[in-house]
Amino acid sequence: TQTKEKEKYRVCANERVSFGQAMLKIIKATIPNTLSQMILPLCSAIDAYLVINLMVRGGISTMTATILYGINYGIVTTVLGIAMIVINGLSTAIMPNISRLISTNSNDVEDKCAFFIKIVWCLSVVMTLMFILFGRNIIDILYGSAMSDAVLKETAIAGSLMIVSSITIIYYAMLSAFVTILQSIGRFYTPACVMCVAILARVALLVVLCKNSRINILGGVIAHVAFLAVSASVCAYFVKKNIDLSFSKYRMMVVPIFACVVSGGVGFLIKYSMRNVNAILGVMIASVITLMLYLFILIKLKCFNNKELKYVRIKKTR
Repeated sequence: TQTKEKEKYRVCANERVSFGQAMLKIIKATIPNTLSQMILPLCSAIDAYLVINLMVRGGISTMTATILYGINYGIVTTVLGIAMIVINGLSTAIMPNISRLISTNSNDVEDKCAFFIKIVWCLSVVMTLMFILFGRNIIDILYGSAMSDAVLKETAIAGSLMIVSSITIIYYAMLSAFVTILQSIGRFYTPACVMCVAILARVALLVVLCKNSRINILGGVIAHVAFLAVSASVCAYFVKKNIDLSFSKYRMMVVPIFACVVSGGVGFLIKYSMRNVNAILGVMIASVITLMLYLFILIKLKCFNNKELKYVRIKKTR
């Protein structure tokens, strides 16, 4: 929105409108995005009310239920939040670019969206791998002194929950990518509607699983994974319905997974071999080598073609 000097109107999409009309247009445009962004905090609010009460009803003591809730939603979720910040930053950065291509009727819309999805996929896969391999070590470094085994084996439980919860990174990343694309192409309310329906199924699954004393807190993780998976799948359907996307199965699936297996194996061996020497140093060296080897394999096996690589070339400035 731009203001012209000495004139009492604004210019919105080449239309002359009053200040009030301009503000209404801005608010109307931000409502769908706001609704989509509210869903995940709403999930956390629902969990805060239901999870502990459901576990207590399932026969677990209030103290144990509270400790389990704190480990999962206070420690594991916080550590995984690092990955979510990176994904949100990438999605926020790419959205204006896709919107600009659509507004100019560019022929690169399909290719740019496909490239964006591939980037998010490759990034989420390696972040999931890193948290599976080193998540427990990160928890030990950050929270080790604050955790106790007096009531429960908190460190072991946190490590197990980290491994299971790491899969949410992939689904969250893909959901963010599809939501960004849908909003960029004008399907503003589709993601919010999809997630609103999925959250009902999430609550039902939460009630069933968390009341089971054998599953307890793991039910919250499973319900969240299912929510993200369903939301991402349905949003992917609408993206595919509106944009003609095409991927090479070799570059999209085979190369990243192969790179994960190889780099993950090397990283695990390095971490294991240094466990009795210097655990923290071993984790740092293993994580760096894992990441660098993953990127090297992606480049060596040409995960991205020349047309896709032009999107990441840095323009030289004088």
